[in-house]
Amino acid sequence: ISNMVDHFLHQSSLEYPGERVVLWKMDLKGAYTLLSFCAEDVPLMGSELTDGLIMFFLCGIFGWTGTPACFQVVTRAIAHELITRLRGKVKVYVDDIFGVTRQCDLDYDLGVTTTVCETMLGPDAVEVTKTEVGPRLGVIGYEIDLELRLVAVAHKNVLKALHGFLSTNVDAPTTVKALQRLASWASRYGEICRYMRPYVGALYAAYTGRKTMGTFPIPAAARISILLFRVLLSLTSVLERQFTRALGSFQPTSPQWIVEFDASLSGVGILWFRREPGVSNEILLGGCSLDITSLGFGVDSSLQNTAEFIAGALGVRGLSAFGASHCSVELRGDSISALTWAKKSKVRSATASNAAVFFALQNMALDIQIAMVTHLSSEENWRADMLSRGSCLADLGNRDSRFLNPMLPVVDLRADRVLQLCDPSHDSTSSDEKFVQFWISRRWGLG
Repeated sequence: ISNMVDHFLHQSSLEYPGERVVLWKMDLKGAYTLLSFCAEDVPLMGSELTDGLIMFFLCGIFGWTGTPACFQVVTRAIAHELITRLRGKVKVYVDDIFGVTRQCDLDYDLGVTTTVCETMLGPDAVEVTKTEVGPRLGVIGYEIDLELRLVAVAHKNVLKALHGFLSTNVDAPTTVKALQRLASWASRYGEICRYMRPYVGALYAAYTGRKTMGTFPIPAAARISILLFRVLLSLTSVLERQFTRALGSFQPTSPQWIVEFDASLSGVGILWFRREPGVSNEILLGGCSLDITSLGFGVDSSLQNTAEFIAGALGVRGLSAFGASHCSVELRGDSISALTWAKKSKVRSATASNAAVFFALQNMALDIQIAMVTHLSSEENWRADMLSRGSCLADLGNRDSRFLNPMLPVVDLRADRVLQLCDPSHDSTSSDEKFVQFWISRRWGLG
């Protein structure tokens, strides 16, 4: 829907400059009940009640798993007719019809839509009282704003989810159903508020494989998720624009900035590149070699992926040294896990949960999106690998002449505070107060 609206706005501004564009939506009255069953099929729609009673349904019902599939035939038929008749653009989702059109074509598009629906489904098939028009409308749990060209989470849904997270006691045992409810709320906002996506997976993982009966303690990763959602959903209510997406952001874009990274258990190596639009060559901007022995990973190979993810997070942070913000980024490295975590915003390792929080909040502060990840073989990633093992940029000049440039900057990440934030040994989840104090006291480390 967002892509449809964005494309129509662009085309309208080119073909009809100055014309006002509006959103509209229409609702089918009764939804599934508009379906009628053939008389010979009614015996198949019986449902046994108590005391030997049986109820037979003569029309579509809510709660039967087959109804959505049946109604989808109607949805596709309505969409087919409208797409070929309307002057604007339209999408149909079950019983909800959403459109965007020029103000001068609004009455025509609404009239055609009503005629098509009533011709197929009978008179009064449209719930007239629910027809809405305006520059900002709610669309299946989200809101599209034409004036700001943004997509936001519907305010009432934010408040509902916020109440659910605030009313959850993270120190008390919980149930599968309670976590399922939290995970469902959380997952709704992953596409819009992508900073929240790292914490959805932990909620699902917390109850996966458990029996529906009984209670159990909330795992540490899920505790972090619940606490973060409290903060992020609260901020969403106050600073809505910070937690929205531009209409055009759902279209894949070619990232202009590139971060190449690698990590050992004692150090990270990072290189930054820029790709000019329409040019295939990459401009080497700078690099750094950073010691991370303060994290105390020692020789524990189970922490390798965590080290790699921290390297990637530091690499994205380092983009600010080159003035990068409000942009998309490509990450390159040889750790499939770290790249996957960054791209999907789903961190599977508990030891990387603190780094995931930093990564998400940092990307929010800089308005950076991970648009692409590229896996490199160990041989291809030799530059960042050498830096992660203590080499300087000049040492790379023997194999790549670009590093012989004495003007190539060595970026100082000033990462002491950031490494404290990412340190898996720090437990910031024992209480709300400790959690908030831990992150706010080091807030400047995100800049």
